[in-house]
Amino acid sequence: MNKSIWIFICLVNLHTLVIGQTIADCKNPEGYAYYHHNLDKNKRTEFEKDKISGGMLSIIKKNDNTYDLIVVDSRRKITSMAQDGGKFLLMRKGEIDATFLLIFPNSSIEIYTLWLDGRGNSKLDMLQSRGGDQTLLTTHKSSIYIANCDPINFDLITK
Repeated sequence: MNKSIWIFICLVNLHTLVIGQTIADCKNPEGYAYYHHNLDKNKRTEFEKDKISGGMLSIIKKNDNTYDLIVVDSRRKITSMAQDGGKFLLMRKGEIDATFLLIFPNSSIEIYTLWLDGRGNSKLDMLQSRGGDQTLLTTHKSSIYIANCDPINFDLITK
């Protein structure tokens, strides 16, 4: 097993024991991104294929009935969105889907939807708008990604 995956699983399990339960574990998001500030004036600005190689996401229900998103990015950096100052909120829940909103004021708005496809496979889609004058992010972009997930525990999601 890849060392970074093993570390991620251990950290998520430790995080879960301390503060809550895992709703979903998803990995390797792929999709399209539109980079707002392309410095190459000869290059067309358009959506391009993008992926977060080795990226992993876990949606957690915390013991206080709030939610958190734990992310391992392509640099193998592990981040709790709640501990990093983000607000991760449940927006809607159906029988086989649920949508969360992640807000970092003045820098990022992201929508995460967990769902089952027609074959019963667990999926996550991510819609992101990143930018703003006060952003800590170096890349201003709009993007959509899809990731495969381990089975989603929809029973943990409460309205």
